[in-house]
Amino acid sequence: PRVFAVLDEGCNATCHGVQWAQKAAQALKKLGVEFQFCMGTLDRTLARRFDGIGTSHSRGARSIPWGVELKSTASDGSGHAWGRIRSQELPGTNPMLLSLKAQGSLGLIKDISDGTCRLKYPTLDRNGDRTGEYEEIEIKLYNVAGNGLRAVCISEFPAVFGRDKDTSDP
Repeated sequence: PRVFAVLDEGCNATCHGVQWAQKAAQALKKLGVEFQFCMGTLDRTLARRFDGIGTSHSRGARSIPWGVELKSTASDGSGHAWGRIRSQELPGTNPMLLSLKAQGSLGLIKDISDGTCRLKYPTLDRNGDRTGEYEEIEIKLYNVAGNGLRAVCISEFPAVFGRDKDTSDP
């Protein structure tokens, strides 16, 4: 089972539907991610209203685990990057929509003309501390059938947690 997030420059905040969260939790459990990286509880104090083409009210925000496989090995030998994404939970079935702000926070660099995406992967010094520099490593993009949008698979976790590093902002 795989879990996807749609790259959506038009949404105000990263969001997902209740049914998407339920299916994602089941998929992650099948992948063995449940114990080390369970879906965060819904924080209802972060509920908000969204106005745009329509109006919607979130139920709150949830911390969603994400993991991506790197198309090539990083200089430190890692083949994955992982972390957490805070996402507003909406009623309904909509997939996770990854806002432009979240894409930037995750270090995604997209080339629309070739349909590629790279991840800014932090480099480490000899002590294992971040140097403040990054290497850009390509990750796979998927076409969403029927609408021309692109998505990333966020359920590609390393076999052994801790071997590859969390690239979320500290």
